[in-house]
Amino acid sequence: MPDDGDWTCADRAGITLCVGGERAAGVADAPPDPRWRCGARRGAAADALGRRVCRDLSPDFPDGKMAGWRCRTTYEPPPVRRACDRAPEARTLADPCDSRRPCIDGSRCEAGRCVPATGAPDCWLDTDCDGQDRGEDRCRLGSCGGGVP
Repeated sequence: MPDDGDWTCADRAGITLCVGGERAAGVADAPPDPRWRCGARRGAAADALGRRVCRDLSPDFPDGKMAGWRCRTTYEPPPVRRACDRAPEARTLADPCDSRRPCIDGSRCEAGRCVPATGAPDCWLDTDCDGQDRGEDRCRLGSCGGGVP
């Protein structure tokens, strides 16, 4: 988790994306784990999911490699943990790319590898991006429009 707050997390294309961060009563604010990039969530800031979105571009994998795994966050039974299953067909940001092998939705090809949008994440749901300009009405990998030019 990004910090000691209350988070809802999902794995998408080999990265971990979390929303929330609200702290329980009496828990002091602390900075997020440095592996996480966090930002303010657009749109639905007052809903029950939370006001912050955080992204970890390099979560741990059983063999240390992103390719070939499909992971998820499990909440039951406690504690919260990340579980991964071998999935050779899973498309991730580790995939090579070129004109014949496009990147997954929400990323772009740079130097033969798929990369996500740069900067802090700002969405969890497509509705967080509603009404945005420049075709940014879809949330992809934590960014409205996915940062794809």
